Amino acid sequence: MNSLHVEELDGALIRCVSREFSPGIHVVLSPSPASLQACDTAITSPEKQELFAILSGCVKPRRGKVLLRGRNPYGSPEIRSHIASLFPDELAPPGSTLREQLRPLKLAPARELAIARLAQRLGAVRHSASENLELDIAPLDAQALALSIALTTNEPWLMLLDEPLRNLEASARSFVLEALLHLALDIPVVVFTASLSLAERLGGASLELHAGNIRGLPQAACVGCSVRATGIGLRAISAELSRRPTVRSLRLEVTDEGLEALTLETRELEPLLLDIISLALSVGVRLLSLQTTAEKV
Repeated sequence: MNSLHVEELDGALIRCVSREFSPGIHVVLSPSPASLQACDTAITSPEKQELFAILSGCVKPRRGKVLLRGRNPYGSPEIRSHIASLFPDELAPPGSTLREQLRPLKLAPARELAIARLAQRLGAVRHSASENLELDIAPLDAQALALSIALTTNEPWLMLLDEPLRNLEASARSFVLEALLHLALDIPVVVFTASLSLAERLGGASLELHAGNIRGLPQAACVGCSVRATGIGLRAISAELSRRPTVRSLRLEVTDEGLEALTLETRELEPLLLDIISLALSVGVRLLSLQTTAEKV
């Protein structure tokens, strides 16, 4: 099964009971919700760094184990190559060129070029008129560069992200959110964040890291969730979406720009988003934007 299994984990600073991370999005709030602000500012703690390192197979826990698809990633470069991770602190110091940033990773030239192009799209590097110069430009933002490296991982089994939307412009945020929802159809996507707004956009947090413990959060009932999808060809999936048990109502309209806009109300945000992405991919619908709102009790 395409899951991440954590078994009675103890580290120097963290503790975690047995937990299964199945395919889908798992939001981990850190620090605890009581101390959070609704912003995208990264709050790095030693506990989060240690848990991130253990889950990615970089550090061996004192007790317990981590299994990815039934195999331990620690000490296995082959398994770790399938872990797409983002922790900007691991990158070279600011001012290094993109080529210098990527050199320690020993990547194939084609992968380096793919990273450079995605980094441009996310605003991590300046646009270059010459393909040969792309790798010689100094990155503008380490966060976006680290995200570009994670999103270009070949055949990922697990996505581990820390504040993935921080410092991104609106268009880049929409692109990343759509990419994460698509990846979550097949693999676990674990997002660490101190942002309540990001947690809501991803369907709500299910875990928190507090005082070294990772624990489940009670799930609030959604009383006013809606999704608005804009694109071309949405009519082809509207009938199928209307039959989904998560959908309470559906409205299809044409915008002034000639695009189709689909508005759906639901009690379960994340399953509906995954349904929209899955159906759009299966019939070739071109999604231009996905907007969500959520009121919870």
